[in-house]
Amino acid sequence: MLIANMKIKIGPDVPSRSNPTSRNVRHYLAGNLTLSSQNSSVLSNSSAATNEYAAPAPSAGTGSHRYVYLLYTQPAALNSKSFASLGFNASARTGFNVSIPTLSV
Repeated sequence: MLIANMKIKIGPDVPSRSNPTSRNVRHYLAGNLTLSSQNSSVLSNSSAATNEYAAPAPSAGTGSHRYVYLLYTQPAALNSKSFASLGFNASARTGFNVSIPTLSV
């Protein structure tokens, strides 16, 4: 049995680390990632990313920014459904909350 995973990249320091009023910008979200073979550490994707990668673009003078990669076991509900079918708004990249109910189904 393959275990599906999801990978998320967020930027918690928007617009700056000292004033993160738009924190947790989602730069990338992909699900249905599985190990490419039993003895592998390489994840392969069986579907398109929910959010294609959006490169960070911090404004000049805002200091250093952190970026966080998260890897989770995918909730079973997402094995047969899309994020959109659970009410997830893929176009709203700021203020991402990984604990929203639709992602913990």
